[in-house]
Amino acid sequence: MQSWFLDMQLVMGYWGGNTKRAYHHTAPVNALYALHESLLILQEEGLDASFARHRENHLELVSGLEAMGLSMAVAPEWRLPQLNAVCIPRRH
Repeated sequence: MQSWFLDMQLVMGYWGGNTKRAYHHTAPVNALYALHESLLILQEEGLDASFARHRENHLELVSGLEAMGLSMAVAPEWRLPQLNAVCIPRRH
């Protein structure tokens, strides 16, 4: 089954490439623009700096959550800095 999601041939048509615009619905212009801009920012920042920034922000978040008495749902060795699952206690 063909997917229209992130079809790079189709995307390049919207960015001025040589492909024909064939998408039969309104293209996700805002999402494509955001992707384009975020990749430019990532290129400027560099992967290593981006990874370090995400890790630093993750550790700050964990520290703050733990200070509030909350805990993370995943053991430290398995956590992803970009994905934070928090255990929220039930209210009685």
